[in-house]
Amino acid sequence: MSYHLRTTVALCAASLVWLGAGGAEAGLIAEDAVFAHNFESISGDNITALFGPTAVKTSNVSASSTNTLPFSSQHVQFPNAQVARIDTNTQLTTATSELSFSIYYNAQNDTSSGLKRFLSSYDGTGSIDTDEFIFDFGASNKLRFASAKLNVYSDGAIPRDDQWHQVGFVHDSGTVRFYLDGQPFGTDKSFTPGSVAPQGNEWFLVEDAPVANLNHEFFDNGLYDEAALWTRALSDWEMGLIAAEGVAVPEPSTCAVWAVGLALLAGCARRRRRKAC
Repeated sequence: MSYHLRTTVALCAASLVWLGAGGAEAGLIAEDAVFAHNFESISGDNITALFGPTAVKTSNVSASSTNTLPFSSQHVQFPNAQVARIDTNTQLTTATSELSFSIYYNAQNDTSSGLKRFLSSYDGTGSIDTDEFIFDFGASNKLRFASAKLNVYSDGAIPRDDQWHQVGFVHDSGTVRFYLDGQPFGTDKSFTPGSVAPQGNEWFLVEDAPVANLNHEFFDNGLYDEAALWTRALSDWEMGLIAAEGVAVPEPSTCAVWAVGLALLAGCARRRRRKAC
C-alpha cells in the first residue's frame, strides 16, 4: 500500500473514531432544536434564530457585545426593574415525554429578591395550570421545573455572581435532571406526570408573562446568551458540549478529515492512471 493510500485510510479511520465518540451528535445539538438563539443577529426587535422562527424581544432588551462568552461576540441585556421578554414564536402543541433546555446567564451580582425566569409559557395570571410551564429559580436560588401544578427543585443553589454560567434541564419520561455549567446538578428528580402537556401560550425566554401584569422577573441588567429548547432528552455529553462551545456546535473536524482524505485518494488514483499509461 502506498504512503498516500495509507495516510488516507488512517485519516478515514480517525474520522470514524471521532464520529463513534459522539461527533455525529455535535451537528444535531442545534439543528434539531425547537428553537436556538445565540443572539448574534438582531435587527430592531427581531432576533434571527439559528433554528426555529425569528424571535421578538421588547424594545428595552438590548444587544450587548461587552463581557462576552469565549465563543460568542454578542448577547442580550435585560433592563432594570421593567417588564421585558423574548417571545420565541414557538409553542408546544402536543404532549412530550422528553424536553431539554439550556441557557447562559450572567447575574451581574444581582441579589434582588423574587423569581428569575429562564423559560416559560406561563400567562402570569395565577397558579401554574396544566397547560403552563416554568423553568426558573426563587429566593433559595434553587432551580425549579414546574408543570401541571407540580414543582421539582434542584438540590443546591446556583451562583448569582458576575460570571457566565450555563443552566438547563433534561426531562426524560418522568425524570428531571438539572444542569449547571455542563454538569448534572444534584440528584435526578421524579416528576409524576411523566410528560409535559401541550401549552396554551408560546415559549418565552427570561420574562414569563405574555400579559404585562408582572414586574421584571430577571436579573437587573443581567446578561443572557445561547438559549435553546429540544423535544428530546439531551445526553450529559451534549450538555457538556453546549457549556463548552455553545448551541451552534460546528462539525469542521469531520469535514476537514474527509476532504483531505478524498483529495489524497483522488491524487493516488491519478498517479495510478498515469503509471498505467
